[in-house]
Amino acid sequence: MLAITIIASGADYQRAVALAAATYAVHSSPVKSVTVLLPGVEKPLRVLRKYSKAFRFDVEHFPFAQRDARSKTTFLKCEAFVWKTARLREGDLALFADADTCCVKPIRMPTAARQRILAGAVGMSADVEDRHFNDPREPGYLYPHERATYVNSGVMFASRNSISFFRKVLDLAMEPRFQIGPYHDQKVINYGLGRHFRDRLVLMDTRYNSISAINQNAIIVHFAGGAGYFGRHPRSRLHARLCEDLLRFAAARRLPDKTMLASKTKV
Repeated sequence: MLAITIIASGADYQRAVALAAATYAVHSSPVKSVTVLLPGVEKPLRVLRKYSKAFRFDVEHFPFAQRDARSKTTFLKCEAFVWKTARLREGDLALFADADTCCVKPIRMPTAARQRILAGAVGMSADVEDRHFNDPREPGYLYPHERATYVNSGVMFASRNSISFFRKVLDLAMEPRFQIGPYHDQKVINYGLGRHFRDRLVLMDTRYNSISAINQNAIIVHFAGGAGYFGRHPRSRLHARLCEDLLRFAAARRLPDKTMLASKTKV
């Protein structure tokens, strides 16, 4: 089974994830599940509950200790990765996606990539640019020979055998040197891949994480760039518009029981 998991926290991201999770759900099948993960006892907004019921995806909570606001995004995702992978069954794949993504067509994994990920690797796509630090004084600096392809952490495939990687990433996130500066969990993940797990990366085609680009090959579109501040970012409106278009199309073409959301719905 493919366990699609989207992590969100805060009103802006809950509104975004309500739409995002619905787009994954309409492209799911009996061998896929869709879950929104919220931290601690954070209550789901009404719109998230509404979309969860309409599109039949789950909303769950994972244990999360409140931390310094500067590093919350890093800890939030890294702890969720460990919590979820520990609960996967043997043979299951996890897809971790950001709330600012949307699924535009069914997700089908190449057999070779699936086998490697089930054995403990992680699958990610290259970022739009190489963001490795070039200043040796930066805490996340890697020597050129250590660097793997710089990947974007907004879409990631894993399995229960990937948990050693996620535990190491969480340990790194606990270090003060990784709790400042840009790129949050992505910075720590790329450091972990380069320094500790170079053989664990399965480089996925960018159609699985098409960053701010909608084309005929895209499977998942990612409106990246507003980490921690998505509600104030111009891309949040583009994300909502595409999600709403996809849901209206699904309601009209294949999902007559979900026409309650066929017209434009404000979130």
